[in-house]
Amino acid sequence: MLSLLCGGVAFLLLSLPSTAYKFALCPKSVDNPFFDASRDGCFDRARTLGVECLYVGPNVFEKTGSLQASMVQELMDSMDDLDGLSISIRGAEFMRPVIAEAVARGIPVVTFDADDPGSERASYIGTDNYFFGEQLAKTLVQIRPEPGTFGIITDTPTNIVDRERGVRDVLLREGWTEVQESPQYEEGSGELAIDQMRYLSTIYPDITAIIPVMGAPMFLEDKWKELVQEFRNVTFVVADGLPVQLNLLSQNYAHGLVAQLPYEMGARSVDSLLALKKAMEERETTTMPYDVLEDFQGTNCLSHLQIPLVLPELKVDQNHLGNLSIIGFTLFAVIFVTAVGFAVWAWSNRTLAVVRISQPGFLVMVALGALVMGATMLPLSFDDSRAQHNELRGTVMCMSVPWLAFLGFTITFSALLAKTWRINQLFMNSGQFQRVQVTAGQVARPFLLLFAANTIVLTVWTILDPLRYVRLDMEGTDAWNRVLATYGSCQSNNAVPYMSVLGALNLLVLAKANWQAYRARNIKSEFSEAHYIGVTMASMLQATLIGVPLLFLVRDMPQAFYLTLVFMIFTVTMVILLLIFVPKVAFTKRFKIRSRKSQKRIIAESIADSSRYLPGSSGNLGPGRRVSNVSFPDGVRNRGKPQLENTSVQDFIEAARNGHVSDVESGGYASGGRAQGSGSEDSLIGLGSSKGDDEEIDSAARWRASMELAKGIGLAGLTASGVALDTTCTTSVTTQPVHPEASDEDSATGSTREEFRSEPLSVPSSPSSPKEPIS
Repeated sequence: MLSLLCGGVAFLLLSLPSTAYKFALCPKSVDNPFFDASRDGCFDRARTLGVECLYVGPNVFEKTGSLQASMVQELMDSMDDLDGLSISIRGAEFMRPVIAEAVARGIPVVTFDADDPGSERASYIGTDNYFFGEQLAKTLVQIRPEPGTFGIITDTPTNIVDRERGVRDVLLREGWTEVQESPQYEEGSGELAIDQMRYLSTIYPDITAIIPVMGAPMFLEDKWKELVQEFRNVTFVVADGLPVQLNLLSQNYAHGLVAQLPYEMGARSVDSLLALKKAMEERETTTMPYDVLEDFQGTNCLSHLQIPLVLPELKVDQNHLGNLSIIGFTLFAVIFVTAVGFAVWAWSNRTLAVVRISQPGFLVMVALGALVMGATMLPLSFDDSRAQHNELRGTVMCMSVPWLAFLGFTITFSALLAKTWRINQLFMNSGQFQRVQVTAGQVARPFLLLFAANTIVLTVWTILDPLRYVRLDMEGTDAWNRVLATYGSCQSNNAVPYMSVLGALNLLVLAKANWQAYRARNIKSEFSEAHYIGVTMASMLQATLIGVPLLFLVRDMPQAFYLTLVFMIFTVTMVILLLIFVPKVAFTKRFKIRSRKSQKRIIAESIADSSRYLPGSSGNLGPGRRVSNVSFPDGVRNRGKPQLENTSVQDFIEAARNGHVSDVESGGYASGGRAQGSGSEDSLIGLGSSKGDDEEIDSAARWRASMELAKGIGLAGLTASGVALDTTCTTSVTTQPVHPEASDEDSATGSTREEFRSEPLSVPSSPSSPKEPIS
């Protein structure tokens, strides 16, 4: 007998057609104020949709849930026209078979407030109870930011257990400690819950907070007031937010509430059951249509708490660099020692031939540029944590970064550009048999223009819209909407135009330096750093490809951003210094221990090997080539004249290197002699054509230019009195006559032909004027 079993059945009687759907809302008990709100939601929504809502449940709470299951079973047995059930499950083991029978009869079933995922219900409507527990814990942390001790009042149903887990997980993560006697199980009794809270507060006098994960204890208003009045030192954060609870909160008998939305649960129960019933009718089936509804239909939570007049003290994390700045200073110290050391080495060895060939002035510029670029780490390593910091200091610190970075980059790569361009001019134009004069002004002009352009842009930026040191808020606030962390940053209103112009200027330098390095790729490394510039660029590209994405990933982590940036600067700067200088230092060390004859041979071979790739130096000499305008000392005779038609330039240079070539004329060459100039000036080998054809003269001129490079340091029977690339940017090789019987050993002891000194390079301007020296 349904009325005898529960006596708590309520019907919404409406003027409805006899075909109106009838849905039942079944709470754990009808005496619980929480479910009154669910009932109201069900009634209101049913009225709107023109259906009927039945509110059926035990008059009093029964902790096992067996009474609730019996009532639902009897309801199904007594009503043939029941169209759906929405149940808040108390005892899953009792309710599960009842739900299975309802589904078998073709009655749709959903759950609300408390669920049993293992049952055959179609959907759960209600709170995510783990999330609900998390919100209870976060409300406590909001009220009491400092970690303390806590206890939990809970129960055995799955929804209550989920709340308990949520509370515990958050508080333990925040550094709180759960007392040993927690949790306490109230078994559905508000009175028992109050007794348990009094017990915990008594045996743990210093307990910080107690969290009941259900609202039942506060429904006993008088007893609740007695408890709170007795233990004013304990913070109480309670589940649910019914009117009686809100009233107690307003009277300062609670510190925080986290409420559910029971009204919405009742209303959505009607919507869900109606959707299931109509789907079954449309499909003409009694099988539950599980595809119609979401498995979980979540409802929101509400938070109610007292806002204290004096908020808890908040320690804002300003993300200062602290001791991390030592890393930046240390890395710069390494760059400083390395750059200064290499610059001192280049200057102290500038008189050594192999270092003069490497153009020590430019090497010093490279070291200086790398030092300036590395100095960017100094302003990056300062922040506003120091007492003497002010707005002006912050602006100076911020603007120092682009000044040092861009000017250092310009100095470094302008020096490499000028150095490589200069050696290209000498080698390439000598190959074209043209007049070559590389002056200091020609070399300095590109550097000065680029340096001035960077300086102008940086100056305009500094005057009009300088970078200023500001503090920015990081994401996230505390429970009172206060910022938890900030970080320092250099900001300007619009830095994009200035950065764009500076980037374009320095990319231009980079592109031109790489182009000159590409042109000089076949010139020996004693004269050009083309290979090492290429390796440097590849290393810089690799560092950029790795570092820039990392900077984006850690942009919200100031310390990580700082470390990534300074290590990128350190890597790029050290790559430049080490790849440009270490090979030179190693080569110089090997060069210095050789004899002067061996030193001359090394430089000669480098020039000869580099000339292999000059314009016009490949292929055979061709028919009709002759060498004329050469006089020989007494006693020297030509010894046979094989044809040069099938002789390549490189073969001839190799023969000259070995001292077997002295004269070529009428299409042949003679071996064994030494050419000597006539008069007081050197006689340079002149090339002519038996036919006088301009095209042949040009080809011969190209060949002769290669020979001049070799002849200038003693090849083809002539000796060098100077091989130098000095700091005046005038490069030269001159020749002086040497008696054919003079040996290398003699010249080493007394002759000037073995002494390396800086004089103008004599390169003939045309075959018709072989004696004109050109600087």
